[in-house]
Amino acid sequence: MRLADISPTLQTLLDSELHPIAPGMWGGNTPNFNLLVRLSKNQTELQILLPLIPVSDASADPEVLAAYAGLFQEVDYTVLENIVWAVFPYPLDFTDTAALTNTVPYLFERHGHFLLDYHQSVANQQMQRLIQTSKQSGRSLDATLQFLEYTYRENLLGELLEDDEPGREAVLVQWRAKIRQYWESGDG
Repeated sequence: MRLADISPTLQTLLDSELHPIAPGMWGGNTPNFNLLVRLSKNQTELQILLPLIPVSDASADPEVLAAYAGLFQEVDYTVLENIVWAVFPYPLDFTDTAALTNTVPYLFERHGHFLLDYHQSVANQQMQRLIQTSKQSGRSLDATLQFLEYTYRENLLGELLEDDEPGREAVLVQWRAKIRQYWESGDG
């Protein structure tokens, strides 16, 4: 693959622009995540970097990276700005436009599903901890739901909640339903 073909090919796949960040490095967006594209130092390899999880999460749960590696045959990892990024190498001598066109959409889809599953797992763990703590302290289901709404209003739930109000409300409705389900099933 020629260096001149990289940016136009990836822009077509992303359906958006890649922005130069530094020589041999570009940033871009998909509807679900940002990405970086860079050339190796010796310019023999194209590397697509997809953000995974904060370093602190990877340290607390190293199995996350093993699970991710199980989805892909070749993946390396790097840390940039306290985020673990998956690095997918494409040797330029063996990669052409057709190869990228065939593999990158699949890569993005699998990556998106992994992130969705991971964030749902984190949310479920937080809900189960909330229920367990509430039950241990003798709180009722209604008091637990009120506490959930308080933490929501005070934005203590972190990045799991959407930025826009309709999205935030939808997440809160889902959390209430899940907490009720966990509470009644004894999963908390």
